[in-house]
Amino acid sequence: MNAADRFDSLIRYHCHKVGLPFHWLWVKVQAGVESNFNPKAVSPVGAKGLLQLMPGTDMEIDDDLDAFDIEGNLDNGIRYLKDQYEKLSEIPDHFTRIRCALASYNGGRGYVNAALALGRKAEGQPKDYQAWRDAGSRTGRWQTWPVIAINLTKIKLKGRQPDWQQMLEYVDRITTRFIEYETAQLEV
Repeated sequence: MNAADRFDSLIRYHCHKVGLPFHWLWVKVQAGVESNFNPKAVSPVGAKGLLQLMPGTDMEIDDDLDAFDIEGNLDNGIRYLKDQYEKLSEIPDHFTRIRCALASYNGGRGYVNAALALGRKAEGQPKDYQAWRDAGSRTGRWQTWPVIAINLTKIKLKGRQPDWQQMLEYVDRITTRFIEYETAQLEV
């Protein structure tokens, strides 16, 4: 069995347990991009495990540091990704919403929120999320991945610009690999 497949049953199990609202292959691909399927991986900034959780995020999820515990890291990483996805209810397209959840996982939800706000404002809608809801929740191009991606390159949050290039490359790598995995699964 190759390294890319050895965690499949655990990933499937935890995706089902957590109630992830999209295909488990997204998480498999994410683990490959994050850690190259190495449960002992540590990033230069201190993220750990298969799904490369920062210790603060890991503790925030369940008050327990699961860094190198494979099941704990998978469970917490999937919970965190699901939380990012669920907080993006203003994105009607499922595929775009997954991409935004991945961008949030990688670079921070605040940056994705700011990109969405910039898009609403550019289309003459209220920049503030609640004001947009109160005004009738009009949809627009601002909810599409190409517009969100461009807006990530333009925003600042508390004087800081996101590492948008890393975020976009992360989302693109996962998306491309997901499509490859999904295609391979269909061919079997």
